[in-house]
Amino acid sequence: MSRPTRDPLPRATPAALKPLDWPMRRTLGASPAARLMPVALPDAMLARRSVREMAPAPLRSVLALVGWVTVARSVRVADPLSRTRRMPPSAGALHPVEVIVVAGGRRAPVLLRVDPFSARVQVLSERRAGPAARLLTRLPQLLPGARGTALVLLADRARTAAVYHRPDSLLWRDAGALLASLQLAAGTMGLVACPTGLIGQEIADALFPANDRVVPAGTLVVGFPR
Repeated sequence: MSRPTRDPLPRATPAALKPLDWPMRRTLGASPAARLMPVALPDAMLARRSVREMAPAPLRSVLALVGWVTVARSVRVADPLSRTRRMPPSAGALHPVEVIVVAGGRRAPVLLRVDPFSARVQVLSERRAGPAARLLTRLPQLLPGARGTALVLLADRARTAAVYHRPDSLLWRDAGALLASLQLAAGTMGLVACPTGLIGQEIADALFPANDRVVPAGTLVVGFPR
């Protein structure tokens, strides 16, 4: 007997989708412009590695990295799903995975998001206090030499499910493509990055408690090389 397939299947007609309600506290200016080093793509790919010893990088540099990788280069016209072209590949050009920058310390973490359409930095409100601080406690235990800034990937399952049946494998594929793009881009900006084994459930719990639509999809730490 053959196993039931888990392959994603495009829907004949995309389902209606209500945008995810990000809990914004306030909006700041545009994300800083990225300062790229003159590195050839093959050299950047060969130099890519996970660096577990790092010093803190200015928040401005981290936001520049996230903005350069995630901000939309173009938006499809008259599309109810607002599909875009961005640096990482994405199934159906949906780009359901967002990057949350966890700034500040354990006593007062600050959660930031770069809006992919306006490029403005959003300060998010924690709907549940405590989980973000727990993540910042766990990371030094896992990577004691990585004194950088945590980035958490959160995926909107409903966004991919609006276009595909059985969307979960596409979410994880997109998250991997985004993580790899962040690592490669970090190298071209003089930064280093280290993915961790944590999926970032704490940030999902802080922003979207008891919401199965939001899937934590990975974490990495970004900083300057020591």
